[in-house]
Amino acid sequence: MTIRCPPLSRSLCVEPGANLFAAIRAADIPLGSSCGGDGICQKCVLTVTAGKAGLQVIGDVDPWLEDRPGEDRVLSCQVAVVGDVEVEADYW
Repeated sequence: MTIRCPPLSRSLCVEPGANLFAAIRAADIPLGSSCGGDGICQKCVLTVTAGKAGLQVIGDVDPWLEDRPGEDRVLSCQVAVVGDVEVEADYW
């Protein structure tokens, strides 16, 4: 599976089922968090620009935010990568 981060010109290869947040942080890409991956702080929000179907919910928290109509925004700590996906953060 590939996670693409176009604003940073980075692509990451990950195993199927990898946690999106953990994979990005493991690649030393800055991604906020203060709740330890519980899906509470919403600092790890990413905008999915392509491949939304490549993400699978892994927790009890609904990871999809509806704060910006027309954008697919997700709590990265609450989804697994099951297909190719392209993401960006507001601060990259």
